[in-house]
Amino acid sequence: MHAFEVSAAMRVICLQENLAAALLVVERAVPQRSAIQSLGYILFDARADGLRLVATNQELTISQTVASQVLSTGAVALPARLVAEFVSNLRAGPIEFDLDRTAWSVRFASTPYSAHVKGLDPADYPIVPSAPDREVMTASEADLLTTINQVAFAAAADMNQPQLASVGITISRHQLIMAATDGMRLAMRPCPLIQAAVRERRLLLPARSLTELARLLRNANDPVAIAVSAQSNQVHFRLQQVELTSRIIDGDQPNYEKVIPTTQKTSVTIGRYDLAEAVLLASYFARDVADRIKIEVRPGGEDEIRVTAEGGASGDNAGTLPAAIKGPGLRIGMKAEFLSDVLNSRGGETVVLHFTSPLAACRVEFPDDIDYVHVLMPIRL
Repeated sequence: MHAFEVSAAMRVICLQENLAAALLVVERAVPQRSAIQSLGYILFDARADGLRLVATNQELTISQTVASQVLSTGAVALPARLVAEFVSNLRAGPIEFDLDRTAWSVRFASTPYSAHVKGLDPADYPIVPSAPDREVMTASEADLLTTINQVAFAAAADMNQPQLASVGITISRHQLIMAATDGMRLAMRPCPLIQAAVRERRLLLPARSLTELARLLRNANDPVAIAVSAQSNQVHFRLQQVELTSRIIDGDQPNYEKVIPTTQKTSVTIGRYDLAEAVLLASYFARDVADRIKIEVRPGGEDEIRVTAEGGASGDNAGTLPAAIKGPGLRIGMKAEFLSDVLNSRGGETVVLHFTSPLAACRVEFPDDIDYVHVLMPIRL
């Protein structure tokens, strides 16, 4: 059940810039389309300690507390798009708003403008999950952001395959390991914990929930508190005044460990920027051939690799780059987008490509970051 602090009429004063910024954050959890009317609304929950804004799509919930002068407590759900657009275009300065509970209508006043916005009874708003205060672990915001940025993009975009559109998280005592695979690539990275986990567990979170968390982490300066609620099947992340809650996906992630190559016959060390540039240029010509490019490894007196794309009616493209090669040469087909994604997922001067055969997975390695694992499946030429 909902638990709101209710008085005769909610009345709050806050700064336009603070409210607009908070609306911008929580609005990202509002679905663009939904058969449930209340999901298109943001919950305004005025408490003694401030104004809490909440938005949810029932998979992802984002809330933020806004520094406010709460003259009277109370709650109401207001249409997300209308309120966000209205508030963001008001002049900087104080905004006062109060609630008429008989009609669930809120009057906004900000010199020289005023408005009445019709809302919903907060009892009709979806249940807002509460974060557990036990078994909380913490991680550095920088480590967590790096891990998400280097892993989540490898998940599938199709939500009809929830296990592939998710990121697997393995929680151990002193670290959590994130892994994502769409069936054609795999990204995996550990994230150290500052405050150790109480228990070990494995779970799946939607990749888009972690992508939204990454947006919040870019502006965070303090460690992130993480708590798993087994009863509500959710994971809570708390960052200063913002909380993000994600539903845990039922099921298990495919056994990705068996596709990670343990040996290689050919290794290619090459400049990361040079290879990224060659792949990008080739990708323009690969659009008509399912984004397929060819990489030819040429060992010899002057080691080099050749990146080509044959676009049929569109033409063709080729680039030859110097490299350090160990092992025999080979030709392999790869998806340009996937190779570009991993090359651009991090910095570093060089990258190493480990090959076994034209039909086997390729392991991408960054010499300055041995903890990061990325595997690409080949495309038949």
